[in-house]
Amino acid sequence: MLNQKKEAEQIQRQNNARININIANFIEGAENMEKEAGLCRAQEKGGEAKKRGGATRWSDAE
Repeated sequence: MLNQKKEAEQIQRQNNARININIANFIEGAENMEKEAGLCRAQEKGGEAKKRGGATRWSDAE
C-alpha cells in the first residue's frame, strides 16, 4: 500500500511538471505572437517598432 501511494505521488509530481512546462510554453507562445503582431502593425504604419525589455509592443511603435 505504501509503495502504491509513493508511486501515485511520483506520477502526480511528473504530471504537475508537465503542466508547468505546458503553461510556460503557452505563455512564451503568446509573448511571441504579441511581438510579431507589434512588428506587423509597426510595418503597416511605415515605422520601426521599438524594443522594450525584449518584447515589442504596439504602443512602442506609435
